[in-house]
Amino acid sequence: MKKLVYLIMILLFVSCSNLEKVSDNYKENVFDLENYIELDNHKVNFLFEVPENSEIEFYLAKDGEKLKKVKLENNYSKKSGIVIDGFEPGNIYNYKIIAKINGKKYYTDVFKLAKKEVKLEKSRATWAKNAVFYEVFVRSFYDSNGDKIGDFKGLAQQLDYIKNLGIDAIWLMPTFESPSYHGYDIVDYYNVEKDYGSIEDFKYLIKKAHQKNIKIILDLVLNHTSSRHPWFRDAISNPNSKYRDYYVWASKYDNIKEKGEWGQNLWYKKRNAYYQAVFWNEMPDLNYRNPKVREEAKKIAKYWLDMGVDGFRLDAAKHIDSEYDEVNHKWWQEFTAYVKSINKEAFIVGENWDENENVVAKYMEDMDASFNFKISKKLTDFVQRKNFDLIKEVLRIREKYSKYNKNFIDATFVRNHDMNRIASEVWGDKEKQKLIFSLLFTIPGTPFIYYGEELGQLGKKPDENIREPFDWYKSAKGPGMTKAPSNYSGLVYTKANDGISLEEEYNDENSIYNYIKELIKLRKEYPIFNDGIYKTIELNRNIYAYTISKDDVELLIIHNLNKKQTKFILPKEYQKYGINIELSKYETKIIKK
Repeated sequence: MKKLVYLIMILLFVSCSNLEKVSDNYKENVFDLENYIELDNHKVNFLFEVPENSEIEFYLAKDGEKLKKVKLENNYSKKSGIVIDGFEPGNIYNYKIIAKINGKKYYTDVFKLAKKEVKLEKSRATWAKNAVFYEVFVRSFYDSNGDKIGDFKGLAQQLDYIKNLGIDAIWLMPTFESPSYHGYDIVDYYNVEKDYGSIEDFKYLIKKAHQKNIKIILDLVLNHTSSRHPWFRDAISNPNSKYRDYYVWASKYDNIKEKGEWGQNLWYKKRNAYYQAVFWNEMPDLNYRNPKVREEAKKIAKYWLDMGVDGFRLDAAKHIDSEYDEVNHKWWQEFTAYVKSINKEAFIVGENWDENENVVAKYMEDMDASFNFKISKKLTDFVQRKNFDLIKEVLRIREKYSKYNKNFIDATFVRNHDMNRIASEVWGDKEKQKLIFSLLFTIPGTPFIYYGEELGQLGKKPDENIREPFDWYKSAKGPGMTKAPSNYSGLVYTKANDGISLEEEYNDENSIYNYIKELIKLRKEYPIFNDGIYKTIELNRNIYAYTISKDDVELLIIHNLNKKQTKFILPKEYQKYGINIELSKYETKIIKK
């Protein structure tokens, strides 16, 4: 009998020893156990990594209570994880899992989760809907100290120019400390680019802008950092760094040969580990499945909101998580709710670069606005070869947006800092440029202008050529003029006596500058451009016309898409606007009833 007892004890000891050994080994087989997103007040989506279709037992309890198995998942999905219900905001929970991998069970440590309240913020910045925005690359705008680099003081000196153009808000391309001329790889989120000046200079710019009723939003790059950021440097030097899980690292279940949507590499090796960088190997991606990263991002936003900025343009917003869109949406909802808790009127616009309006529409639930890249392309397509109903297309897209938020703001634009300038796209044709901007300013949406577009500045990629200096002078030289970054060969499109400068256009009533200035003035005079009823009119194939009406205000918009002068008679039902219409090539007429 004693032998039998001894044998049972030995077997139990061996069994427990093997179990402990397997448990200690879980870190080689189960990854990212503290990665999760909170779906609502009661559900949490855990996104740890184990092999596809593994068996998972999930154990959960409030802090101080005994863990209980709350879910058995027989076919775990690495992409979408596991959703656990039953949480209550304000409570702290403990959780662990048992993962069955290739017939072996791995028992993890116990982890903590402090459940927070999840709020879907539906309010939107009321001021932004009818505003006109101006995108500025500080480096290329106006130099105040003679070093040929644009700066905060220089921009502050030219606020009157921006105000007189009719601009309500400025979007500043990245102004944080960065090793690159463009600023999209940040090394310090709490400091400004030294080439642009000091924090005090930045505060002065904000103060002066607000005195002129101009709001300022920052280009906030949260998808990635610079590879020189202290977080990343610490993470690569120490696998046990507290910043290690701030970034996306390949586990043994990831395909490091995987390519991105443009055919680019996604994974890069550093000290025997692979990190993810969707855009460039010097821009490692942050991990927004990690709640600590989310808290860091919110701290950054608060710092600048407290300083007086009026909102953010969210760079690469749809790329926050390359595998699971739900992470993107839940994170931006969390971010928006947090920002609005500080300033209800802060404006948040996302760069969700996708011509599929169904993809973009979902982000209207997450933030105030999203840039309409599809309409950006359609504006040019329409002018180059009219083969579709532009207004019908715009309204169709807006209808999809409204399903996610009735208060959405549609950020419309012609081109931005990542695209060839529109003047070059139409071979410098000034009348075509005017036509395109006539369309932009007479369709619904919140228009954005890229600095220099109001002058008809030229520029084709590479990027430094589409971000050349704002041309203030006929000679392309003078006080405030900037130059190309020192590591580039020089300016390609900024030339003297080419008719493209503020000096040459300011007093020319037929200039692009004065034309766009008048369009902005008209836009502000008639808010119905944003909330009126649009109706297209059938005329002839080279004429595109529509009415906009609300209450007792009604406008007729007529665009000549022909490169020749056109004469025609309006249909009888529209002769309240006139009878005989004459338009020069690419001309637009806006007629009030």
